[in-house]
Amino acid sequence: MNPFTTGPASREYQLATAGWFTLYGVILFTVAWAVDGRGLAAPWVYPAAVAPALPIAGFLWTVLRFMDRSDEYVRAVLGKTYVIAVHLTLLLCVAWGFLEVYAGFRHLALFWVFPVFWVAVAVTGRFIRTTR
Repeated sequence: MNPFTTGPASREYQLATAGWFTLYGVILFTVAWAVDGRGLAAPWVYPAAVAPALPIAGFLWTVLRFMDRSDEYVRAVLGKTYVIAVHLTLLLCVAWGFLEVYAGFRHLALFWVFPVFWVAVAVTGRFIRTTR
């Protein structure tokens, strides 16, 4: 039995994550439609531009709640996974920033950090199976 995919804490985590991802997507596409398609302008464009970032707070709450409701093993593995994923994301972002500055690479918007982090979590999570 996999402790990451079974049990009430895991089910709650999966449902909440799906909800936050859905909300993130709905807000993102609504804002893109309003700004690009409808020409939403100041002062409404500022809160609209920040709105897609708000579900990220929900993700944080969901992860912390799942870790709190999980056993020590799951907490330790998740903690290790997230720490490594954060550092991989930082590494990629800093490296890309230097490539932009010194090698003329195309600028990427900062909102790409969020999906890069989740890719790093997914990749890292496939390899982290121990608390050591």
